[in-house]
Amino acid sequence: MGSGDLPTQTEQVFRNLVRVLEANGASFDDVVKIQTFITTMDGLQASREVRSRYLADEPPASTAVQVAALMVPEALIEVEVVAVVPVGR
Repeated sequence: MGSGDLPTQTEQVFRNLVRVLEANGASFDDVVKIQTFITTMDGLQASREVRSRYLADEPPASTAVQVAALMVPEALIEVEVVAVVPVGR
């Protein structure tokens, strides 16, 4: 999706993350760490703008790492999140 278009790919990644979090009884409010793998730092600001729509005013700890490529050749971004969800929620 969004071949060559980092903001579109970032939007799709965060939509996917919403679904995964919700399926596990969580939301972005429960996220304590985000790690972003991106193929070009030129797009980092555009990616952060998309990300900011999903996170609270005080985002969790985060790391951005530039990589030469991702498993899917057309992918420009991959995002990993760690969420802490209280038992019984």
